[in-house]
Amino acid sequence: MNNRELKAEELFKSGKNCSQAVFLAFADKYGLSDDVASKISCGLGGGVGRMREVCGAVSGASLVFGLEYGDDKAVVYGYVQDFCRRFKEE
Repeated sequence: MNNRELKAEELFKSGKNCSQAVFLAFADKYGLSDDVASKISCGLGGGVGRMREVCGAVSGASLVFGLEYGDDKAVVYGYVQDFCRRFKEE
């Protein structure tokens, strides 16, 4: 595991939802405070508002892909699709 994966795991174990844990693990890279990152990703936990739809880890990762590659939505979609494929496999 890399440092961001470990940080996400620690955040989840400390009570953050899956989306928050993943998004917060990358917040520093994008100059976001933990408070802002936690608020942005909060509603995506529990499969979006605890409706058990898309896993919060996928939603959080999708937010990160948007921050990293958001100037080109086709590129973002490719990363999200690849992530979802690998997520399902695991």
